[in-house]
Amino acid sequence: MKIIEIISDWKRLLNYISIFIVFLNFTNTYLFISGISGLAFQHVSLLMMSAFVLNICANFKTLHDLIIRRKILILFLLIFCVLPMLGVFLSPYVMMRFVGYYVLSALIFINVILFIKKEGFAIFKRYLFYSYLWTLFGILLSYLAPNLFYTISQMQAQAMGMNSVWGEIKVGEASHARAFGFYMQPNKAYTAVLFHLFILVTAFFNKNLYGRLFLYISAFGAILLTGSRGGFLMFFIFVLLVLLSEILHGGRNKFNRKVSFTSFIPAYFSLFIGLNIVAVTLMIFGKSSFLGEGLNVVQKIIQTFSTAQSQGILSDASVFYRIKAQSEYLSFIFQDPLKMIIGYGVGASDYYKYFGDLSNSSHNNFLEVVFEHGLPLGLIMYGFLIYLAFTRESKQFLAYYSYNISSLIVICFIIQSFTINTLFTFRLFPLLVGFWLMSLYFPEYKNRRL
Repeated sequence: MKIIEIISDWKRLLNYISIFIVFLNFTNTYLFISGISGLAFQHVSLLMMSAFVLNICANFKTLHDLIIRRKILILFLLIFCVLPMLGVFLSPYVMMRFVGYYVLSALIFINVILFIKKEGFAIFKRYLFYSYLWTLFGILLSYLAPNLFYTISQMQAQAMGMNSVWGEIKVGEASHARAFGFYMQPNKAYTAVLFHLFILVTAFFNKNLYGRLFLYISAFGAILLTGSRGGFLMFFIFVLLVLLSEILHGGRNKFNRKVSFTSFIPAYFSLFIGLNIVAVTLMIFGKSSFLGEGLNVVQKIIQTFSTAQSQGILSDASVFYRIKAQSEYLSFIFQDPLKMIIGYGVGASDYYKYFGDLSNSSHNNFLEVVFEHGLPLGLIMYGFLIYLAFTRESKQFLAYYSYNISSLIVICFIIQSFTINTLFTFRLFPLLVGFWLMSLYFPEYKNRRL
């Protein structure tokens, strides 16, 4: 009956088609489809953007009312989409496809807030949970059958008569026995898991302790498969922040009654055992790398942190080269006062890496933002997020859900900014912020269809 109701209303049908496409982007499955179909990802992107625009036109009144009531929605689009997009024209090598990236991010954000307003939070969060399960599947699939991804890349190359976009994908991570999921890169894969947890832990399983335990154990296993040391740290930082929130503010039981943290202790003791079982199982049965010392992902993580503890963090080659690269970025930023203000433009870091002026990626989101967009815009971006953490609406979210989603996101983002350089350019980001802003300014208990 529900399906018939949706199909019979063309506006609702467009809304559901659009949110399906949103999740194709959020899980990066659209790139997988591009490979199987042999279509260039640019063509797939244009089709997706066309559907988004059509849905916006069909629901323009709802969008207009949303923006009139809360202009902070426009502020997000201006800070994170419009102004960065203009930086394309500052780049030493202008590539118009970067404009498309920012347009697509803006369209994803708008379609998320439209869907939530028209259909409600409950259905959106349920779809997000399905998205999480699909993400886990992609990570497991890339770990067990990485050759499948290589085969699909060959299919696309043959269909297009040229090297496909998959040529940019480091399927070679399979030789390190690291999972990369549909995101095609281990650090991006762990970030996708974390982005799901922000919403699922605080607003979907906030009244379901065993649901949260499932999220923790499954996320931990997936992150271990990626072999990401940054992901390993961020997982425990996230869990500790949640535990601290429960200690300070209590939690909710399945009857939505507030309970003290002490009632959760037995379950968290079981969680500790469960996490250890996952780690030991992967350490014993996990695939070994074909390169280097032949360690599996868990052994590599253990070796990294034990070496850092005994010999210092700089003894790790990866950390050393990241610090070296970041010093190069700082030198670039400070050598020209004007560039410090307006930046070098979108894609400039790729340009200078290609010609050898920069040795590596910055692996630092703040440096990347300042390098490409300038210091003022970088401060405004982070300032926007920090502002949300101190709003009255964030406190109301805490009172309603027993967790402060704003504090969790902001603290994790600030810490994670020192380990990853594409935090604000993921297609995951506009979906997360779309839910975040709607939760604060059009909360679930006040949400009504316009």
